[in-house]
Amino acid sequence: MVNLYFISLLVRSTLRPDGVDKTAALVILFIKFPLLYVSGYLMVVSDFFNPILLLVGFTVNLLVMVLKAVGRTILKLDNMDISDRQESLKSV
Repeated sequence: MVNLYFISLLVRSTLRPDGVDKTAALVILFIKFPLLYVSGYLMVVSDFFNPILLLVGFTVNLLVMVLKAVGRTILKLDNMDISDRQESLKSV
Protein backbone atom coordinates (compact mmCIF):
# COMPACT_ATOMS: atom_id res chain seq x y z
CA MET A 1 0.00 0.00 0.00
CA VAL A 2 2.90 2.35 0.65
CA ASN A 3 4.10 1.63 -2.90
CA LEU A 4 0.71 2.67 -4.32
CA TYR A 5 0.84 5.84 -2.24
CA PHE A 6 4.25 6.75 -3.66
CA ILE A 7 3.07 5.93 -7.19
CA SER A 8 0.11 8.28 -6.78
CA LEU A 9 2.42 11.02 -5.50
CA LEU A 10 4.74 10.45 -8.43
CA VAL A 11 1.91 10.59 -10.96
CA ARG A 12 0.51 13.75 -9.38
CA SER A 13 3.89 15.48 -9.47
CA THR A 14 4.62 14.55 -13.08
CA LEU A 15 1.21 14.78 -14.76
CA ARG A 16 0.11 18.27 -13.81
CA PRO A 17 -1.46 21.05 -15.89
CA ASP A 18 1.28 23.41 -14.68
CA GLY A 19 4.04 21.10 -15.89
CA VAL A 20 6.33 18.59 -14.25
CA ASP A 21 7.56 19.29 -10.74
CA LYS A 22 11.01 17.78 -11.26
CA THR A 23 12.30 18.22 -7.72
CA ALA A 24 9.26 16.54 -6.16
CA ALA A 25 9.41 13.71 -8.71
CA LEU A 26 13.10 13.08 -8.00
CA VAL A 27 12.62 13.16 -4.23
CA ILE A 28 9.73 10.70 -4.49
CA LEU A 29 11.79 8.41 -6.75
CA PHE A 30 14.80 8.48 -4.43
CA ILE A 31 12.56 7.58 -1.48
CA LYS A 32 10.30 5.07 -3.24
CA PHE A 33 12.72 2.74 -4.99
CA PRO A 34 15.22 2.10 -2.19
CA LEU A 35 12.38 1.65 0.29
CA LEU A 36 10.54 -0.69 -2.06
CA TYR A 37 13.48 -2.90 -2.94
CA VAL A 38 14.97 -3.10 0.55
CA SER A 39 11.61 -4.09 2.04
CA GLY A 40 11.04 -6.60 -0.77
CA TYR A 41 14.47 -8.13 -0.22
CA LEU A 42 13.92 -8.41 3.52
CA MET A 43 10.55 -10.09 3.00
CA VAL A 44 11.98 -12.62 0.52
CA VAL A 45 15.00 -13.63 2.62
CA SER A 46 13.06 -13.91 5.89
CA ASP A 47 11.47 -17.20 6.86
CA PHE A 48 8.29 -15.44 7.98
CA PHE A 49 6.97 -14.81 4.42
CA ASN A 50 6.44 -17.39 1.69
CA PRO A 51 7.93 -15.98 -1.57
CA ILE A 52 5.24 -17.61 -3.73
CA LEU A 53 2.47 -15.99 -1.70
CA LEU A 54 4.24 -12.63 -1.90
CA LEU A 55 4.40 -12.94 -5.66
CA VAL A 56 0.72 -13.86 -5.87
CA GLY A 57 -0.24 -10.98 -3.57
CA PHE A 58 1.60 -8.36 -5.60
CA THR A 59 0.37 -9.77 -8.90
CA VAL A 60 -3.27 -9.81 -7.86
CA ASN A 61 -3.15 -6.12 -6.88
CA LEU A 62 -1.70 -5.13 -10.23
CA LEU A 63 -4.12 -7.39 -12.09
CA VAL A 64 -7.11 -5.76 -10.39
CA MET A 65 -5.83 -2.29 -11.30
CA VAL A 66 -5.32 -3.27 -14.94
CA LEU A 67 -8.74 -4.92 -15.17
CA LYS A 68 -10.42 -1.85 -13.66
CA ALA A 69 -8.70 0.40 -16.19
CA VAL A 70 -9.65 -1.90 -19.07
CA GLY A 71 -13.24 -2.02 -17.83
CA ARG A 72 -13.44 1.77 -17.66
CA THR A 73 -12.01 1.98 -21.16
CA ILE A 74 -14.44 -0.57 -22.59
CA LEU A 75 -17.43 1.11 -20.92
CA LYS A 76 -16.03 4.55 -21.91
CA LEU A 77 -16.73 5.91 -18.43
CA ASP A 78 -13.96 8.52 -18.56
CA ASN A 79 -15.33 10.29 -21.65
CA MET A 80 -18.96 10.76 -20.57
CA ASP A 81 -20.99 12.95 -18.29
CA ILE A 82 -23.15 11.53 -15.49
CA SER A 83 -26.31 10.87 -17.52
CA ASP A 84 -24.38 9.07 -20.27
CA ARG A 85 -22.62 6.90 -17.67
CA GLN A 86 -25.92 5.77 -16.21
CA GLU A 87 -27.26 4.86 -19.67
CA SER A 88 -24.05 2.95 -20.50
CA LEU A 89 -24.26 0.96 -17.28
CA LYS A 90 -27.94 0.15 -17.85
CA SER A 91 -27.12 -1.39 -21.20
CA VAL A 92 -24.55 -3.73 -19.63
